[in-house]
Amino acid sequence: MNLFNFRQFMVRQQGPATTKDMACCSNFFIMPMKNDKGAVLVIALMLLAIMTLLGVAALNTTTTEIKISGNDKVYKQAFYNAEAGISYAVQVGTTLFPSAPMLGQQGLATPADLAAASPGTVLQYTDNGGSPRRVEVRSTGNAAGGGVSVIIAGIIAVVGGAQAGPGALPTGY
Repeated sequence: MNLFNFRQFMVRQQGPATTKDMACCSNFFIMPMKNDKGAVLVIALMLLAIMTLLGVAALNTTTTEIKISGNDKVYKQAFYNAEAGISYAVQVGTTLFPSAPMLGQQGLATPADLAAASPGTVLQYTDNGGSPRRVEVRSTGNAAGGGVSVIIAGIIAVVGGAQAGPGALPTGY
């Protein structure tokens, strides 16, 4: 077997040559032929694909977190608007409502100072009458972006003069 045929044999076999095959070329150190051309390209493409997948996952996570924080902001604003309505009603007390009890649920025009301080707040009340007068206030806070929050609180009218201790007040609110 001459050298030319030996090289063709090596390409065909794609493995190490046997001792018999190397007899004609015993004075040369022959390494088995490897076909590893393009292996770096394949590895680089695999790493690029992995990095792309990691980037897409990070982008999706970031987008989701931004949406969550936006929704949280909207609903907190709605809650604060509703809380402002209740705070206003408690601060003003029963003077906010008509002097004669109107039983049942009633709408209430939002006072100008409350509307300026907390836009999107709607007040409703249910006057239960009785003595002392009990009024249930329902404050609905709205926020841009669709957030809605409702808070219900009760106000008990207390007449001036001698007051009973805290334990003597009617409960239920």
